Amino acid sequence: MIVARKINRTILWNFILGWMPDLAISWAATAYLHGEFITFILVLVGLQAVYFAVWVKKSLWAWFLYWFRDKKVLTRSALDYLVENKFPKPDSYLADAEEYYGAVIEDEAVATKIRLEAAMALGTLNALKMPGGPQTYLRISIAVDNAIEQYGRKLNERETGTP
Repeated sequence: MIVARKINRTILWNFILGWMPDLAISWAATAYLHGEFITFILVLVGLQAVYFAVWVKKSLWAWFLYWFRDKKVLTRSALDYLVENKFPKPDSYLADAEEYYGAVIEDEAVATKIRLEAAMALGTLNALKMPGGPQTYLRISIAVDNAIEQYGRKLNERETGTP
């Protein structure tokens, strides 16, 4: 309970402090232009519009790069990680990478080293959910999901002897 209140206070303070530079810029622009309150509001709204436009541009570019090149690289890296650490075969009907890593962590029949590797991988994925990282989390989790699927197919091919 105390921790939750401290976290909520921290979020509130970060929100308030995050607006300070924009308010200062708006105030300075209003003073420079000898404007009134409407000038202050227009500058403040204009700043938010610029920030939004920059965010849209960055997001679109990041997704373009992801589909153009990064998805293959990330999927290959995740697949290499699974093979190198000899993770167990994934079930056929897994929802996502988090479910797979969670199942590996909880399976006491799996070697401790592999369970620790799964815990680190899950922790890494969860860290990307922090503020500022949701799109990065989404891109990486898509690639890891693909890698787990490919890994399962690869192990099935080895078991059945079909390429």
